[in-house]
Amino acid sequence: MPTIEKKLIDTIKSESQKFKDDPKIKAFEAASHEFKHLVEQGIIKERGYNLLTVENAHLNRLQFNVKE
Repeated sequence: MPTIEKKLIDTIKSESQKFKDDPKIKAFEAASHEFKHLVEQGIIKERGYNLLTVENAHLNRLQFNVKE
């Protein structure tokens, strides 16, 4: 009797073959590679955990309607 892990691995393999040549998946992968390339160039940055560190928390300064 196959284990749940074996069934899961077999299902993942069979389903991944189904999407191997899907043009939408290929377009998504191309966009993902382009995004990673732009991140490496420093043009954009990934979204995510961008909270200030404890060391930089004192650097927050709010200013409203200030003319310089």
